[in-house]
Amino acid sequence: MSQILSLRAEVQKLVEKARAEKHIKTSSQVEVYLTGILGSKDSESLSALLGVSAVNLMGIPSTSALEWNYESSLELDNGPIGIALGPATHSQCPRCWLYKAEKEDSLCTRCDQVTQAT
Repeated sequence: MSQILSLRAEVQKLVEKARAEKHIKTSSQVEVYLTGILGSKDSESLSALLGVSAVNLMGIPSTSALEWNYESSLELDNGPIGIALGPATHSQCPRCWLYKAEKEDSLCTRCDQVTQAT
């Protein structure tokens, strides 16, 4: 658990840098890219724990592929973790406000399933 908290603290530092430079207003506007030992964790759970819209465990994209990015690394008990933060790649869901919708003004998959079930 302490490793997740250390990761969260490092991600929040990057979020604050992005916020200070006016790239974002909230942490839900970012996607986090991780490399290293955490590759086996559940990305949905990690995104909720880190307070971001998405966590990508497939590695860090080239910096030219992102509009802006911030990078860091963290040494954990099991080895180093590479961390990159960039703009969310999806649109904002009007129901949950997370940037997970495939198209603008449409619901994300989770919210669509919830509304279909009721």
